[in-house]
Order: sequence, then structure tokens, then C-alpha cells
Amino acid sequence: QYTNDGSSSFWLDVSSGGIGTSASKSVDFVGDTDPHKATNGSGLAVGDVYYNRVKNKHFICTDATAGANVWSGRYDGWGGVTTEYLSGSTYYRVHTFLNNGIFIANSTVSVDYLVVAGGGGGGRGEEATGGDGGGGGGAGGFRTASGLSVAAGSFPVTVGKGGAGAPQVTTFVEGSSGGNSIFSSITSIGGGGGGSDSSGVDDGLTGGSGGGASGYDAGGIGGVASTSPAGQGNAGGAIVDKSGNISGAGGGGSSAVGGTATTGSAGGNGGAGTANYYRDGNSSGTTVGIHIFAGGGGGGGGNTSAFAGGVGGTGGGGDGGDTARGALMGEDGTVNTGGGGGGGDGYTNTKHAGG
Repeated sequence: QYTNDGSSSFWLDVSSGGIGTSASKSVDFVGDTDPHKATNGSGLAVGDVYYNRVKNKHFICTDATAGANVWSGRYDGWGGVTTEYLSGSTYYRVHTFLNNGIFIANSTVSVDYLVVAGGGGGGRGEEATGGDGGGGGGAGGFRTASGLSVAAGSFPVTVGKGGAGAPQVTTFVEGSSGGNSIFSSITSIGGGGGGSDSSGVDDGLTGGSGGGASGYDAGGIGGVASTSPAGQGNAGGAIVDKSGNISGAGGGGSSAVGGTATTGSAGGNGGAGTANYYRDGNSSGTTVGIHIFAGGGGGGGGNTSAFAGGVGGTGGGGDGGDTARGALMGEDGTVNTGGGGGGGDGYTNTKHAGG
């Protein structure tokens, strides 16, 4: 056991005594799995050594707080922000990455994964009297499953950033699509950008979930959801009918398509996201809340008092810009959710980034 006596570090032969030996080949504590926060909660002290006899690994206790013990050693997985929770009689370690990083598997492990891509940015409104609203950004691709086998090795983790809202420049372009998120063999596709109010860029873009169409043209098409693989999200909303200026359609969400827009209506609402349960990590494993991920952005309102912006989908979708209520700013997609950004309204043209 490599240890430190306060002045120097050295190897200690644990089979020759000094930290405790027994017929069961324990050190201070012995077990068949890696230690967790409740391992030997009574009588545990900082500096105690735990031995996993199945995998021949040692761990040192660095915090002996009952029900929240902390162990230092070579766990099967390493990287990100690590928490633990209890489900039934089994403790699980969770590795959360909110930025790019590396996951290290010290042996072959079976993991449950949740990989959410960046949300698409909202499209640009016309920014003129009688202007049309921009489409809401599509949610980032949402993929989750259990039992993925990950071999020993180092795995770069990519966390897709949210796409920018369409810029206010002479040449109109769609909102930018979100970045892909990648872990091992799992890739979630960034959400499609929302359509902007000009010819050729009024349709939503393809993505994990598709961006919503702008109000520019009758028959504007919502971006389709990626099929590589399928099941990451849903299509953006379309323009069903157009007579005069009109609001934008909503971006697709991981659980529902984006809302459509038609003459005389508010912007289409963003498609709903998907709930994923989390625990506080205490020894009882109580479920204390729900995260909802990957909601689509709401379409921007058209430039009349009748056209409110669409509401962002649950799961971080941003609201569309809103002329009807005094040109409200609308919203970006919520950080760390993969939500799409709201579309720009048809007057101030405020547009929004994905989460």
C-alpha cells in the first residue's frame, strides 16, 4: 500500500503487519466490491484502509462522516463530477460532464448513460412593420439507455454547446444548430436552428430535434429529426397557413413535435422535453427531484398585438420573442439542458441561443 507518514511517501507491505492482517486477509476492512459512502459507517476513521479482495484493490478513507464517507482509490470509473446514490440495495456512481473531459474506465464496466446535445439557436424575425417571427430552435438530441459495455481505456467526452441565434446581418441565415455530444459509441446530434424570415432560409434545420419554420412563407417546413440514429427527438413545427404577417413555429423537443403557426395565431410552442430522475445521493436514496431535458424553443411572435411568442417546451426551451406584450426579450435555452432558443419576434428581432 502506497502511503504517507506526514513527512515522506513510501510502499508498505500490508502482508507483513503494521496496518493489520487477519485470516480473511483484511486490512482494516475487507469486502467484495469497491467502497461507497455507507461502507463500514460505524467505527470508521480517516486513514483506514479498505481492501476489495475480488479485484485486489486498496482504498483509503479521507472523510469518515457516517453515511457520507469518502474513499480515495482506483475505482472502475473516473472523471467528471462524481456523486453516488442508492437504488434498492445497490450504490451507483454517477459521472457528470458539463464541459468536455475524459472518462477513464480502469476495467470493463457496464454503464447507464444520458447524453444530451446542444440546443439549436432561434431564427431571425423580419424586424419591420408587419414583420414575421423567426422559428424556435430544436432541442439537442436526447439519448439514454442502460447496460452499455465500456472497455478499459480513456474516452474523450464531448459536451455540445448551444447554437447561436441568427445574427442581425444584411444576409439572413437560420439560427445555428447546436453541437453534438459524444460519449464512447454514443453520439447525440445538436438541435436544428430555427428558420429566419427570408427566402431560402425560412425552413427549420435538421437536428437531434428539428428547428421550427419562420413565418416568411406559406408552407414553411419544420426541420426533421435526425435519423442517425432515430429516436433522439422530434420535428420542428411548420407554417400551416399564411395571410399577412405571421408568427414563427416552435422547435421540436425530445418528447413532442414543435407547435405549428397559422394566420392569426401566436408563435408555435416548443416541443416538450423528457424527464430524467435524479437523487440527492444520501444513504436512503430518496428521489428528490426531476430534471427535464431537451425542450424545443418557442416561435417568435409576428408584429401585431395579436401575435404572442410561443412558449418554450418543458426541459429548457426558451420562449419566443413577443411583440404583443411590449417586445419581450424571449429567452435562450436553459444552460445544461439542451433546450432550443426562442425565435426572434417580428419587430425588435431579438433571437436566442440554444442551451
